[in-house]
Amino acid sequence: MDATKLLHTQPTLAQRLRWLRENVGQSIEAFGVEIGFDKSYLSRLERGESENPSVRFIDAVCSKYPVSREWLTQGKGDPLPTDAVANATRAVDWAKISSHMSLAAKTMESVEGELSTIEVLRLIMRDMPTKERLKKSLEVMEHPSIQPGAKPLWIKALLKASIDPDEPSPSATQADTSSSKSGRQPAKQK
Repeated sequence: MDATKLLHTQPTLAQRLRWLRENVGQSIEAFGVEIGFDKSYLSRLERGESENPSVRFIDAVCSKYPVSREWLTQGKGDPLPTDAVANATRAVDWAKISSHMSLAAKTMESVEGELSTIEVLRLIMRDMPTKERLKKSLEVMEHPSIQPGAKPLWIKALLKASIDPDEPSPSATQADTSSSKSGRQPAKQK
């Protein structure tokens, strides 16, 4: 079932509130801190023990998260206010973000040599075959501790480190294998 349909199938306030909290990735305690309510109040609401949350609570949730008051309280309409997405994207200064990313990439490249990032990663992965290095690099990049903004920089470093400059390329290995089968010596590089 896709997320949009799931949003519209939450029949109770308790289920809609829990769905919202879980989808913003917060515990009851963290969600409560964000909106200024204690976890026991939230817990009672999510269990359906208290079906009429205070106006102040609804105001706090709707001002902190882009969720429609009508959907949250009654389950009617769209979960996102119609102007929420448009307002959010209009407020983003895409040019500034792009320039910051570019600056971050240039900064990382300029200190990469000083930090010996590639060399350190190569030392860590030196006893692994290339295929295993690439597999481990993918595993690392999927780890939740790697922040989204840092991923492009680490991907570049891990890929560089995964390819050992002293290791022959697959095509060179195949050429050596095929020439030894035919009895010929591989051509020497100049």
